Amino acid sequence: GYLPGTVTDHKRGAEFLYEVSSDQLHAWPEIHFAGIGWVPFEPTASLGAPTDFRPAASTGGGSALPSAPAPSATPSATATSGPNVDRDTEAESGSGEQRVDSLNPMPVALGFLGLIFLALLPLLLRLIIRTARRSRARQGDARSTWDELNATLVDLGVPISSAESPRAVGARLIAFGAEPVSVRVLVGAIERASYAADAAPTGSLDLALTAVIAQLRILSGTGPALRALFLPRSLLQPVTRRSARIET
Repeated sequence: GYLPGTVTDHKRGAEFLYEVSSDQLHAWPEIHFAGIGWVPFEPTASLGAPTDFRPAASTGGGSALPSAPAPSATPSATATSGPNVDRDTEAESGSGEQRVDSLNPMPVALGFLGLIFLALLPLLLRLIIRTARRSRARQGDARSTWDELNATLVDLGVPISSAESPRAVGARLIAFGAEPVSVRVLVGAIERASYAADAAPTGSLDLALTAVIAQLRILSGTGPALRALFLPRSLLQPVTRRSARIET
């Protein structure tokens, strides 16, 4: 608050107004004594209200602490009061430090979760597409099975030519290191679906697809496999449009 300052000729009701400046800035501290409570005191000489302690009556031969602080005489002009402080909280904690409100962590947490979601969004979209295709592969859908195989090749960075027949693609996959029996199962299924007029769905193709994809991921290495997982290129590049050939 402020010390009284200088009285002016202006009034508010029946009371004169005082003019104060930054020179009159002042604090009214108190100190806490265990078993007594908060005692006002004035550390600055000639300012504010000097502290006046009144000793309590002695009960034994020793000195006794004052039982209660006596309010000191106030100045002739009424001074403004200092800010209210939660005395009970400070007394319990044993510290006179002002409490600081903690920051709300919710906006930070939501922003962090949003960034994680954006980073994982390609993975989630690719997972949804892969799950749908493999579900149809278990029902013998050769075209969905072949599309998932081609999408996996794109994700792994293994380029193939759209002009090649399924059998040529299968031969190149075997040369790349894929297991021949599983590759031939997939090639035979897509050839029957593409060229046979009355081709019916074959048995589940998911086991052969799983085996070939697992082998391709191992052969491609850890780096391409991780990129295929978190940054699948097939989401941006259609599986039917390619211009390069498999590297053997």
